[in-house]
Amino acid sequence: MSANSNQCAAEIDLIEIIKTILRYKRFIFIFTLSITFLVGVYIYFKKPIYQIQTDLKVGYINNINQNGITKIFLIEPYALKIFIENNFDNSKNPQKKYPQVKVNIVKETQNILHLAIDDFSNQAAKNYLQKILQVIKIQEQTKINTYVNSIKNQLQTLQKREEELKKETM
Repeated sequence: MSANSNQCAAEIDLIEIIKTILRYKRFIFIFTLSITFLVGVYIYFKKPIYQIQTDLKVGYINNINQNGITKIFLIEPYALKIFIENNFDNSKNPQKKYPQVKVNIVKETQNILHLAIDDFSNQAAKNYLQKILQVIKIQEQTKINTYVNSIKNQLQTLQKREEELKKETM
């Protein structure tokens, strides 16, 4: 008998819920319609944000010495991450919120950065990426030139030393 009375109570509750919904069906319909309309207006007037993503491999030079081969990074990956965030990310700038740049070092790698650029158009985000790459390229080229000049100076020093040794042996 007690199981039967619980079933009747559950049925009564369900019937009461249906009656309540039917009683307020106009309000529910108008409320749902108005919220849908407001969301539609918001979506219509909101500017779309596009995102491009890329991975950058930080350049390095293989340095051969008596200890073996070591990598000399042209720009340390963590330093490059901070440089990009400080110079190219506008998310903290209240006057200019976009483009926004997110930079992360890819897990389990030493020299791969993951960039995500958000902007109002895909083309604008691509152009901003090109700007970032151009600045990085200039910095890396400066370091490459310095390294090449250092190697040339070492070669000249070795050639002079070789000539001196030849003169001494004669």
